[in-house]
Amino acid sequence: MDRQAVYDEYERARRTFHQLLDPASEENLVRPSDGTKWTNGQLLWHVGSGRSRRHSCGHKWRRPAGWVRGG
Repeated sequence: MDRQAVYDEYERARRTFHQLLDPASEENLVRPSDGTKWTNGQLLWHVGSGRSRRHSCGHKWRRPAGWVRGG
């Protein structure tokens, strides 16, 4: 396994994720997402909340407003 290639791919994914996340307004984050019962913020939290991803991207995650555990 090429560890550097794996690291580079994680870093590319982290940068891309932040390019998508950083400009998101609170208004957009509370809107319903397309095709799910979640808000856009809940969907983003779900995508980015994996333990390995949370630590690798350096972003402190918190549940979005209105999040219901198990819901």
